Amino acid sequence: MKLLLNSVAFFTLLVSISCEKEDTGTTMLTPVVTKPPSDTVSTTSAYGVILRTPEARFKDLKDYNFQENYVFLEGTDKLRMHYIDEGKTNKKVILLLHGNPAWVYNFRKIVPLLVAKGYRVIAPDLIGFGKSDKPASRSSITYENQVAWTESFVKKLNISDINLHVQDWGGLLGLRVALKNKSLFSKIAISNTSLFDGTNVTTAFRAWRMSSQSVTTYSSVIEQATFRTLSAEEKNGYDAPFPEERFKAAPREMPLKVPISPNDPEGLKNAVFNKDFAQWNIPIVTIFSEKDDISAGEELKIQQFIGAKGQPHTIVKDASHFIREDQPQVMTDLLSSFFK
Repeated sequence: MKLLLNSVAFFTLLVSISCEKEDTGTTMLTPVVTKPPSDTVSTTSAYGVILRTPEARFKDLKDYNFQENYVFLEGTDKLRMHYIDEGKTNKKVILLLHGNPAWVYNFRKIVPLLVAKGYRVIAPDLIGFGKSDKPASRSSITYENQVAWTESFVKKLNISDINLHVQDWGGLLGLRVALKNKSLFSKIAISNTSLFDGTNVTTAFRAWRMSSQSVTTYSSVIEQATFRTLSAEEKNGYDAPFPEERFKAAPREMPLKVPISPNDPEGLKNAVFNKDFAQWNIPIVTIFSEKDDISAGEELKIQQFIGAKGQPHTIVKDASHFIREDQPQVMTDLLSSFFK
């Protein structure tokens, strides 16, 4: 068992880490580009330049052996979204939504376990993450755009009776999508997230918000927000989607989109969504981590919602923010029991 760093101390430490800078000591001629690089999908979309991480970055990742699936989202630019879809012959559907700066690699342990329990498990890479398309412009990474892209994904797959499990940004997006499409969802399990409205901003999150702008490798963030130590191969897995700074628009920008004031426009929207959520009679369970300082206290608010009354809420021991990385078997058992 590793010695855990205090979340606040770690994220404060990251503030001092600067982004890598190019050597400007030598004057170089700008080459004439005759065609876009192979990792550039488009240079003329409404979102600016669209990138795709080279496939070679994802070769032979540890414990990651899932078939690729892609869907083109609605809209004039038709961004391509990657997802895994395992256990397709099983009837009950679980939709997993990841957080920042993770991707579906975060689900590599839990997906096979849930499939073995008889579930069809679907998990997309959010736009800007994993194998999904990545707008290079940070101005394209807005809360509303991410909600729209996630909602488009759900509708394109034409799935219903969805059992939803969300964590981190998966909750900020997935809960809005569920509230806008109530007839498609059956149950919701929430881990270390909520529809944050700016009324409970932890010190740990403020530190992460600042350090997110300078941290250079995202595996270091994942490791310090887990209870266990990641292997070198696992760190490579988490870093695979982001070979250069230009691929990092989404993980850079999204921490800045979380409301940190009740007067934040998105905080005001989430306050309205939360009023609706509180009255929605859908089964809701909270599965939070004992060692997570980022979202501490949010579970208590959710447990007051009508759908959460009388449900088997759990605090998982020996787990930090990225709970599915720390306790995959415990999470599998809790989710399977709740979604049955």
